[in-house]
Amino acid sequence: MGKRLVYLYYHLLPGFSNHPCISNHSRSGRGLQGYGYQFWRCRYNNYRGDGAFGQFCIVMPEQDAVLAITSGTTNIHGILDLVWEYLLPAMKDDALPSDK
Repeated sequence: MGKRLVYLYYHLLPGFSNHPCISNHSRSGRGLQGYGYQFWRCRYNNYRGDGAFGQFCIVMPEQDAVLAITSGTTNIHGILDLVWEYLLPAMKDDALPSDK
């Protein structure tokens, strides 16, 4: 069994509220959704942690999912647009069936 590394409700801590910031992300309006605890807030009540050259993760609390992306791109927002357009709408509210 694995060991929990992050507090279960880390994303709900008060300091993670919507704090707009001025950065390169703000030019497109995407950075205006806020930043806190080393995470960027995203569309649809999600948030992400960014690494270098397209290494990032997206936490989707309402879907109970985390998407880890390892790529070699500088077009993170292009990837995010594809996630919002195709992946997020394809996710269902029902749990997957149990393994047999």
